[in-house]
Parts: sequence; structure tokens; C-alpha cells
Amino acid sequence: MMAITLKGLQPERPAGRAEVPCGDCHLCCKMWTPLTEEEYASYEWGWVHHAGQTRRALKRKPNGDCVYLGDSGCTIHEKAPKICREFDCRWLYRNSNRAGRREAAKAGTVSKPIWERGRELVEMENATDTRTVVDHGPLGDGLRLADDGRPGHGVGLSRAGLFRTPSGRITWK
Repeated sequence: MMAITLKGLQPERPAGRAEVPCGDCHLCCKMWTPLTEEEYASYEWGWVHHAGQTRRALKRKPNGDCVYLGDSGCTIHEKAPKICREFDCRWLYRNSNRAGRREAAKAGTVSKPIWERGRELVEMENATDTRTVVDHGPLGDGLRLADDGRPGHGVGLSRAGLFRTPSGRITWK
């Protein structure tokens, strides 16, 4: 089996609030949360030095949690920063590969539990998903283009045959 990343065809993160079935999970509330120039004045923030950058980010409690994380979740959910509103661990997992996940975990950019939760939610989705891959036909040189119609799933190119893996990625033989 072969894996190829086609950067020009990578899907963009959907805009707006992510509809993530978080349940009791608040792992993303433990991540570094940079703020834009337009929004930092609306939140409790501090300077953070992370991965070679110095940026304004949401303040953290001594245990590493976001200062806005309460006993029952985000206390500012309706007016949360853009990065919080749009974060989706499933999208992050789907649009990464094993080497990228390892590198991000090692650098402290995204923790291993976030990747595991993203994978868990993707697998739950796939267990109930009945969509099929649409073969868009030949592109020349024996290549075919296909997608499964879901945002965040991108496209696949194939010479021999298309199939979707349990992770939801379109791949080929």
C-alpha cells in the first residue's frame, strides 16, 4: 500500500463552529491557544513562548487547563476565541499522517491524547457511515480521481483500484 500527500488538494478546515461530539472530553482545553490581534483584548491572556514563537494566548491554570474551563466545560463557549470554535480533533486526525502526529506530539504542539480522541471519533463515525466513494473517472496516464463527498476527506488518486480505509481516508492498491 502506498500513501501520498497532495498538498494542493488538501481540504481546508471548515469555517464556523465545529460540530464535535465532545461529550465530557476537554482535552483541547489543555492545548496552547493562540489569540489573534483582533481578539486578545476580550480574554485573559499572557505571552507564550512555544515552538519558536512568542504569541498572546489564553491564560492557563496552574494545572495547564484553560482559565475558562469550568467543572461542566467551557464557561465562555458562546464567545470563545476563533481557534476554540473551529477546533475539531477529527479534522486534525484525518488530515495528518502517523509521522506528522508523532512529530506534533514530540514537539508538544498537539498531545497524544488529542490524536487518540480524534481517531476514536473518526472510527465511531466510520462505523455508522454508509457513504460510498465516487469515482470521477480517468485523468490520463492511468490515474483516476475519487472522493467520498465528506468535508475533510480530500480526494484520492488511483492506478489500480479505489477503496476507503477504516480511518475514512481514500487510498489505493
